[in-house]
Amino acid sequence: MAIKKRRRNRLPARATSVRDLSDDLLEVVLLGLDSPVCLVRAAATCKRWRRVVADADGAFLCRFRCLHAPPAIGTYYSVNPPCSYGRRFPNDLEAAEPVFAPSPASASDEPGAHRISLDLDFLPPTGGSRELVDGRGSLLLLFKEKDGTQRVDGPGCMCCAHGFDYVTPDLVVCEPLTRRYEAIRPPYLGVCMVGAFLLDGEAADEAIGFTNFRVLLVLYEHDVGRPHGRAQRPGLPFR
Repeated sequence: MAIKKRRRNRLPARATSVRDLSDDLLEVVLLGLDSPVCLVRAAATCKRWRRVVADADGAFLCRFRCLHAPPAIGTYYSVNPPCSYGRRFPNDLEAAEPVFAPSPASASDEPGAHRISLDLDFLPPTGGSRELVDGRGSLLLLFKEKDGTQRVDGPGCMCCAHGFDYVTPDLVVCEPLTRRYEAIRPPYLGVCMVGAFLLDGEAADEAIGFTNFRVLLVLYEHDVGRPHGRAQRPGLPFR
């Protein structure tokens, strides 16, 4: 006797939507957006999406920035050898202004295309050219030795070609895109500078920018015979 199989009635598939996604899957979708503009529009869609984007610890935004680095519009190149920090160039080579080379993606030969000027002509005149020391994010750190260094008694500065003179640095942090700059005051007039570097600011949840940066100077003290570092925040003296 043949046994008849009972046919099971299939339930119709329930309609699904983006609301059925878990928060983890929604994060994956939002991380795949092309630009921050699209992310802002998505966050404005509803409270849940805004909560996922603007989580309490900022982890989502950090991941988004890592996956979508801002495009580089170009690079500044130093024409001369690495920064002398007051040491004379070989064969009395004079310092030259940094040269900006636009990236292929930002360069446009179309008639009427808007071109952004990233020249450094907005900086105060110094009677000479500045050397490119460091660059980070949208910022540049430039150096020039001021005319007339501090004369000191005692052993000469062997790491500089100034005899008994120490370097009086003229340091400037600038943002060519917004044409803003800030002069960095040295810790004291006569210093022997070994290096200068741009660092992220103290606001950990913000990227380095004109309002969020620090400058690290590596100085050499001849009295003790060892280098040491000094850091400065914008608008404050070295400590």
